[in-house]
Amino acid sequence: MLHRLTVRPELRPRSVDAMALRHPVPLEPAALYESLRQRGLEHGPAFTGVLELHTGRHNDSFWAKVGVPPEAAAPAPGLPVHPVLLDVCAQLAVAPLVNEDDRSLVLPVSMQAVRILGDPAQAAYCHAHVSEITAQAIVANVRLLDDSGAVVLVVNGLRFARRAVRETPEVDDWLLGIGWRSAPRAAPDGGHAPGAGSSWAKRTARPRRWPPRCAPLRPHGGLGPPAGRHPLAAFRDALTGRLSATLETPRGVVLVCARAEGGEPTVQSLWRTRRLLGAMQAITATSSAPRLYVVTRGARSVLPDDEVDLGQSALRGLLRVGALEHPEIRPVLVDADPHEADPEDVALELLADADDDEVALRAGRRTSPAWNTPRRTAGRTRPPPRAPCGTARTASGCARAGWATCRAWSTPPPAGAHRHPARSRYGSPPPA
Repeated sequence: MLHRLTVRPELRPRSVDAMALRHPVPLEPAALYESLRQRGLEHGPAFTGVLELHTGRHNDSFWAKVGVPPEAAAPAPGLPVHPVLLDVCAQLAVAPLVNEDDRSLVLPVSMQAVRILGDPAQAAYCHAHVSEITAQAIVANVRLLDDSGAVVLVVNGLRFARRAVRETPEVDDWLLGIGWRSAPRAAPDGGHAPGAGSSWAKRTARPRRWPPRCAPLRPHGGLGPPAGRHPLAAFRDALTGRLSATLETPRGVVLVCARAEGGEPTVQSLWRTRRLLGAMQAITATSSAPRLYVVTRGARSVLPDDEVDLGQSALRGLLRVGALEHPEIRPVLVDADPHEADPEDVALELLADADDDEVALRAGRRTSPAWNTPRRTAGRTRPPPRAPCGTARTASGCARAGWATCRAWSTPPPAGAHRHPARSRYGSPPPA
């Protein structure tokens, strides 16, 4: 459960020279990353932000000179804290493992609090104090400091789980994969499509043509043309104005993402996620809170021959965050068939207003995700189902990918419809 802290702690600046004297034992950053790699945590060039590393005499306090590597410096992510800097905090928290021969898996599981006390972009040093280290867990408190020693970021209670040695059967008891199961299709609006008089919030941009997948929705109110490649702020403000200008209560907003031909997937991913972020900001700025639909094509691996479009798959993570922070918009991802997408299937799914937060349409079948445990045979473990998204550490992304902001159905949800607050298909609803 996330909540905003109302009390801002005042932390006195640290003396950089004094901190260096308290950590006289040098360590090689390469040794840290090799230790993490052997434990299942791979760090590419963009995440190797520890430049110099020292430890105290008791192996429970670590002092490092840090920075964002050139591979991750541009384009700027537009976030309060650069993801690499947060990852560096986690790296330093498990630095004691450099001196251990044990190669058990280590994964972050929780943190008590994150406080931004200054400008994290000015971070030059990182200090981690390990308060607990056992065979089952590591807990540390981490601070980022600028050149003067002022604390700019605090991460308290950062906990890592240490479970089992790699490639042993115990791993399968706590790692899950995503599988897909058939799911019945709900009748659109209980069998009643939106009225012909319903208005739509239209977004006009180049190119001025209708996406083929969206054509079946035109009899029910139609769609706005593609959103174009406007800057994030211009796109968000235009959509906010369009939603506010509708005479009737908008029912939903649809973003349609086309498969891009060529181009770097990480660049495509960033452009699309920024468009999605702008849409969520525009929707939450309105009083009506219409439902958000994102239509992708081949963003998820459902069938064995599916080729995942990494430029679209990163959208799922942002949607999950949006569902937790703004459950009232009930975001849903609809992934169309990458081989032969049926526009009618997509239109029926959008009109149904079902409770699912993710749906994949394949060969005329409607499927939804569910957790699966890896299967074992003859004492050996089969690999888990192929991961639907392989962009865990992608920090940038997205290019010319034909987005379209679709208008919003202005007829209200069907009678008796209910809205789940942050309900997840992958598990039980979060506690109140």
